[in-house]
Amino acid sequence: MKHLVLMLILAADAFGAQEALHRIDLGASFTIPSSGTQLTLEKFHRYEPKCAVPGFNCGSGYFPEPFTSPIIKVKEGEHCQKYPLGEVCETTYEVKETDNITYVKIRLHNIFESCAKDTNIDNRNSCYIRTAKNHYDKPAFRPESCERIKDSQEHKDNCYEAIADKVQDPKICDKIKGQEGFQCIWLRANSKGDPEICRTLKRNRFHHTDQQYQDQIQSCLNTVKKK
Repeated sequence: MKHLVLMLILAADAFGAQEALHRIDLGASFTIPSSGTQLTLEKFHRYEPKCAVPGFNCGSGYFPEPFTSPIIKVKEGEHCQKYPLGEVCETTYEVKETDNITYVKIRLHNIFESCAKDTNIDNRNSCYIRTAKNHYDKPAFRPESCERIKDSQEHKDNCYEAIADKVQDPKICDKIKGQEGFQCIWLRANSKGDPEICRTLKRNRFHHTDQQYQDQIQSCLNTVKKK
């Protein structure tokens, strides 16, 4: 009886450990519950590779196989169309299974998940920074997203600076505790109309020489208009 109970427990654990997949049929949509973002499987596109250098890479007897890829249209939820993107907008998807004809199965996960899995500290933190800043045509996440960086104040500062630069908000610069970046100093100086703030720029790893450091201060002084 004990063995039967143990087998049932193990079976339940194995079932619970399986990742939840959501099926989307061709022409149908799936809405991510947390954000309201709608995913629509529009079509499958067949890619026909071409020889990059005819007679060279393909002439040797090798030719890349054609492949099919699902085209999923993404319509962001109302709360995920403008800065700052909150926690509900951190959920994204990846295709885990498809027959390349009629359906795909997707897995939902946190957009920062892949960053957290990187064992290299610099790569992991760089991933956090890129993700928090988001793509060029998408809004940035909340500055609080930078708090995911626990092991490097410099990387955390760079994360705040990246978001401040993208959204042009000098208030975010106040979150920087370590060496301040040029863009944040410029934003604060320009916002307050006080060129002298440019002189508070601290030299960090991005200023490779004394001359480059002085040039950035002078550039700030030249472009900030005094109120």
